Amino acid sequence: MNNGDTSIDAFTQNPSDDDNIFFAGFFFGSTTAVSGEGILLSPSTATNLLGAEHALTATVQDNAGKPMEGVEVTFEITSGPNVGLNGMDTTDKDGKAHFFYVGNDTGTDIIVAKFMNSKQEWVTSNEAEKNWKKDDNNIPEFTTLGAVIAVLGIGAYFVFRKK
Repeated sequence: MNNGDTSIDAFTQNPSDDDNIFFAGFFFGSTTAVSGEGILLSPSTATNLLGAEHALTATVQDNAGKPMEGVEVTFEITSGPNVGLNGMDTTDKDGKAHFFYVGNDTGTDIIVAKFMNSKQEWVTSNEAEKNWKKDDNNIPEFTTLGAVIAVLGIGAYFVFRKK
């Protein structure tokens, strides 16, 4: 499936002409459907290190599934360590608006985007989940030698780091 698709065609075949059992199943993993005039926020999940910039894209489409240009989109973090942070952007010719922010506390943010549709009603996107974590590779680590030197009070300062 692609953005803007409005239908799915399924073709079945019965080569033996005697099948009396029929099953069709569709699985759409990690997808969010937009039907009619709507908005899709991506990526739906992501993980970043603290202090890194996170970028989200909201795609707005009309009833025919075509991109809507010039639409004002509001982004809002509704829960998590950055709750209350928000922003706005206007969609480009591809119907895309962007939101960037930096996380400084560990935890999981939930972000939504919304716009006012042609009926003057707010249309809200799917929820995107952003996980912020510490960079465990930048934590100083003291070896036994460093601990012994510190306990003995030897007049030297050593910092041992992981390689």
